[in-house]
Amino acid sequence: MRDRILGWSASRYDCFSLCKRQYYYQYYGLRFDEFIIREKISVLRKLESVPLFIGRVVHDLIAQVLRRLRVNPDEIDKKKFFSYADNVVEKEFARA
Repeated sequence: MRDRILGWSASRYDCFSLCKRQYYYQYYGLRFDEFIIREKISVLRKLESVPLFIGRVVHDLIAQVLRRLRVNPDEIDKKKFFSYADNVVEKEFARA
């Protein structure tokens, strides 16, 4: 294998600082390791921690509420919203 220089950026540094394993899967494993099973790395790269999963789902729900408020500024029916949020969370868990 030829020597390759790894690029470095703020996002790479943040990923490396948070989790060395995630950094490896994200930036190194698929590109530079000739002995790695690519399908397994692809699956592992898509794994999400529980806090990230919750944050992503909450972020998406907030974004949807804000888009709805742009179109219609009327008060949101809390019962309908919580029912909708429960359905979204159930679908996301089923997909994970």
